[in-house]
Amino acid sequence: IRFSMNPTADRMQLIRRHFEREAADFDRLFLRVMPRYEEMTRAIVESVPYRRGDRLRILDLGCGTGNFSRSLAAAFPRARITCVDIAGKMLDMARAKLAGVRGVSFRQCDLRDFDYGPGFDVIAASMALHHIEGAQKPRFYRTLNRALPPGGVFLCIDIFVSPLAAVQRLCIRRWREFMESGRLPKLKIAETLRRHAAEDRPTALMDELEILRGAGFQEIDVIVKHYCFAAYCALKPLRTR
Repeated sequence: IRFSMNPTADRMQLIRRHFEREAADFDRLFLRVMPRYEEMTRAIVESVPYRRGDRLRILDLGCGTGNFSRSLAAAFPRARITCVDIAGKMLDMARAKLAGVRGVSFRQCDLRDFDYGPGFDVIAASMALHHIEGAQKPRFYRTLNRALPPGGVFLCIDIFVSPLAAVQRLCIRRWREFMESGRLPKLKIAETLRRHAAEDRPTALMDELEILRGAGFQEIDVIVKHYCFAAYCALKPLRTR
């Protein structure tokens, strides 16, 4: 048996296999697992400080089956969108969903290995960045900041952890109740919570915002928060303070 010297790489491959295996059922189950996702998506897309007719360059990190990209494309029909995901089968689903949308390209890779470079007006991530270790996030967010022009925007919907044990227990309890209310099978609920514990690396929301500020984002706001889930927007300043 060969063991990797990089535990994060092993975990990311586990995540990739997980999403490759579940791509076909993802859309059917996702809204029964993720509370208020449509509300968060609508709110965060409406917060983008650009006009509908702008020729934006948008990067969707961890695009999954393309739900977030589809909302962004509807709001900004002249945008060029780059969809990135670690799982090829998820990208296949996104290609099918976005087949009628012009200016969309796809790239399969680990988000940490993508060649960001300058060239995006909007970087978006939906339920993806909790897979990145907290210790890697300062460097990762500095990379995102450099990829944006002054006034560029970073959008994120994700799951977070509370630093307060009682609040964290409440968040998990409410999450479980939401999945039960959607009649998600008990085995699927247990599997979701087990995978969350094994695969995910959520940070505390306030820590996340401080990391963003340290990476150069100076205008940040939380638009929607529902227990452990939140949507926020962060702008790169027009000038350095």
